[in-house]
Amino acid sequence: MPSPPPAPPAAAPSEPIDVFEEEPREGRVLAPEAAPLPQPPAAPAQAPADVPPEPPAAPPQSAQAFRIRPTPSQVTILLASDESIFRNLLRRRLTEHFAGVICVHSLMEYMETCEGLLHGRTPFLGLVDLLMSTQSGDGYLGGLEVAQESLTRFPQVKVLLMTDLEDPAILDVARKQGVTNILSKPPLARLKVDEFEASIAEFAKSLCAEVDRILPPVEEEVATFLQDLGTEAPAPGDRIRDQLSLLKGLMGELASPKESSEISLLVLRLAAEYFERAILFLVKKDAFVGLGGFGDTGDTDLMMAKVRRLQIAADAVPFLDDAVKGRATVLKSKADFDPAERQLFSALGPHPPPEVAVIPMISRGRVIALLYGDNTISGQAFPDLTGMEIFMAQAGLAMEKALLEMQLLHLKRSIPKELGDR
Repeated sequence: MPSPPPAPPAAAPSEPIDVFEEEPREGRVLAPEAAPLPQPPAAPAQAPADVPPEPPAAPPQSAQAFRIRPTPSQVTILLASDESIFRNLLRRRLTEHFAGVICVHSLMEYMETCEGLLHGRTPFLGLVDLLMSTQSGDGYLGGLEVAQESLTRFPQVKVLLMTDLEDPAILDVARKQGVTNILSKPPLARLKVDEFEASIAEFAKSLCAEVDRILPPVEEEVATFLQDLGTEAPAPGDRIRDQLSLLKGLMGELASPKESSEISLLVLRLAAEYFERAILFLVKKDAFVGLGGFGDTGDTDLMMAKVRRLQIAADAVPFLDDAVKGRATVLKSKADFDPAERQLFSALGPHPPPEVAVIPMISRGRVIALLYGDNTISGQAFPDLTGMEIFMAQAGLAMEKALLEMQLLHLKRSIPKELGDR
């Protein structure tokens, strides 16, 4: 008897579908995979030359691309609370607005996380629930312990206290410790279950607004002085952490003549990649005048508010004067600061920097502006400042070009008038 014909070979599983995915800041969001289906063998057939090939099959509806949008704020919230229901509901709301939300449940966890965030130069703020277990476990005002220890060891870190307790004496103690603000959180114990979501959503909204007021995005701080000058602020964009990529992009923006205020903004945008705090000074014959700036002051005042009040007499602060006279970058460390320089640091905030850098902008052969920068928050050494120095030199040329364009425009407007008067 003849043997039966061999069975056709099993079809190979279909190729997996390519799905665009991005990794969010916490956890991963994955597109659901469609199970591969075996395909029946098909006889090889040559399509006619005049028939175009069929387009590839569209992916199934279940395979969708998940894109993670940049959060409105680049600040991370360090949330200290041992009330799990409130903490989890609030965390879910805050992750929509902030770069990250890290939850801790004890003083030790809070302090360890603070050290890690400061070491990584991550902008963050402490949000502490007043009613927590104390470190010993026999008290209920653990939030006061966390706030006090945080402000003692890390005075540069702002702390917001939240509570539904209405005890003036306890709240007065918290204020005297130096917390930035005390927020009234929803009294969940007195709410119905179906009211939890709405009340926490409202609290999260007000909290986001308060944090944005205290720690506004760098682009927001930098752009405020443009509004004072009557110019339009640039469209918001993502901050670029790669200094060379940002330098390349900003150099392109300097290629065409610009208003002086626009050039100043570009300088501060790049400075945010090199320094934790920076101020751009206009150099006048008899004074240095604050134009714009950004960074943490260590107190309740914003840097921009302090910069607007700065007017320093010429020759009063040595490292500013040295940068003008030497027409070169000045680096100065803490051991070499003199009393006038320390007085300037006191005006900027309670914490003096370990080192400062002052980079001049030169136009038409003279220094027209100075960029001051420091790393007061982390105390880390400066990176290589060559890119920043190159950009300051190009900004000076662009400023000169913009001024020439302005003078030519005024000249063209004045010529017809002079000819008409003859």
